[in-house]
Amino acid sequence: MAVAIVASALGSVVGDHVLYLAGARGGERLLALYCRLTLRSERCVESTLNYFTRFGPAAIVLGRYSTSVRLFAAVLSGTGRIAYHRFVIYDLAGSLAFATVWIGLGWLFSDEVGVLLEWLGRQRVLLLIVPTAILAIVGYRLWQRWRHGRARAAELGGSCGPAQNRILR
Repeated sequence: MAVAIVASALGSVVGDHVLYLAGARGGERLLALYCRLTLRSERCVESTLNYFTRFGPAAIVLGRYSTSVRLFAAVLSGTGRIAYHRFVIYDLAGSLAFATVWIGLGWLFSDEVGVLLEWLGRQRVLLLIVPTAILAIVGYRLWQRWRHGRARAAELGGSCGPAQNRILR
């Protein structure tokens, strides 16, 4: 189990370095593109930047538990908001914690999950749960977009406030 945790954490750290480098080349534009492609509202860009500014380096650790924050914690770190050595430390800590939680839960509940999957059967999962989940997610995102408007990259063009431009060292 320890080998799986270490391998998972190292894989996450290596993947996050690609995102860190992408952030150095245009992280805020990448964030706006992601928000548009995933049908998020214009508040997506603002809320991600606010979350990152509010939590700083801890957003890297906490971001493991939220997909959009996880992707852009590394990207926004690469824009100069967090020094590289601090990014590596926080990313490794978050990756180890995340891998430990999920691998530990998988080990703890493996028998129960097997029984549940056998009870559900393949047809029920594929025909009922997956399409319902996809429709719910797309419907919610479209509703958010209709309510708040499309994500816009023009508002980001280097016009961040002083709190967002500071580099945490």
